[in-house]
Amino acid sequence: MSGKRHAMYDVVSGVFGYDNIRKHQEEAVNAALDERNILLNLGPGGGTSLCYQLPALLSDGLTVVILPLISEITNETNELSKIGVEYTLNIEQDITKYEKTKLLYITPEQTVQDVISSFGVDAEKITPITNNFERPNLTLEVMPKKDNAQEIVDYVTDKKLNEKTGVIVCLSKLDCEKVFEKLSESGFASTLYHASLSSEERKQNMSNWIDGTVKIVIGTVALGVPKRKEPVQFIIYYKLPRSLEEYFVLNGIVGRNGEDCTSVIMYNNASFEKMQMMLQGMNDTELKKMNEYCKNVTICRHQVLYSHFERVVDKCGSRCDVCQQDKS
Repeated sequence: MSGKRHAMYDVVSGVFGYDNIRKHQEEAVNAALDERNILLNLGPGGGTSLCYQLPALLSDGLTVVILPLISEITNETNELSKIGVEYTLNIEQDITKYEKTKLLYITPEQTVQDVISSFGVDAEKITPITNNFERPNLTLEVMPKKDNAQEIVDYVTDKKLNEKTGVIVCLSKLDCEKVFEKLSESGFASTLYHASLSSEERKQNMSNWIDGTVKIVIGTVALGVPKRKEPVQFIIYYKLPRSLEEYFVLNGIVGRNGEDCTSVIMYNNASFEKMQMMLQGMNDTELKKMNEYCKNVTICRHQVLYSHFERVVDKCGSRCDVCQQDKS
């Protein structure tokens, strides 16, 4: 075993606090340490960030990370700050100014082309690495929506989720506020995350959720896919996801530690109609597929979801409401 690969396991435990890493993560890190270009294709919850953070700490120079949402960058860099990893959000023309900095985080809107041209990318040879997209610990549910925030309180109480960590995704600020009010009245420790809050408020609220001060965060899709050390056990959609892709990615928030977790969509026809109006005449093909997924009551939800990504899986048995109904 090379010096860097031996050091990898020391960093995994000493810096990140993990006992081990997954097979595909180790494969990706080793490929990066061998200076191979990698096409890393992981499903939600696959542990993507470690696949570039770990090589960054084990290698000389700077690693550039491009993430689509500022909230994702904030969540990730907050965690890096806690473990003492140096990073920057500023693009410097003189790369020698980075010195000991290991990671540069930017969004696609920033001058990505300048970064690529500055550091150089040789894409002639790319090593593809993928993992199994299946989520054997994830239960998928769709339930009738009554358009009354009390139904969320009832669901969380009925499923005994009051002490669990979760995410509730709403369509608007108003819906977020209604759900927050009902949960607060019922004694649930929750917080808000939406665009109408100030940047400082969003940062503080997210921090409170990440460190466990509150158990439930209620937000719009601008929430992104936050990372936290404490496992997230459930996600409730109080709106119809815009596509199966969005649904699939957001489900990656839950069950990252491999323990049982639940994703539930509260759905009615009005949910679909509201989303159609928001699209304002734009192509709604993907939204219609999401709508059909919710209307389905005969085919295993895991089979329907993965078939959209051209993957064939067996019936889940009891990890979706359709298969649970078949057994009853």
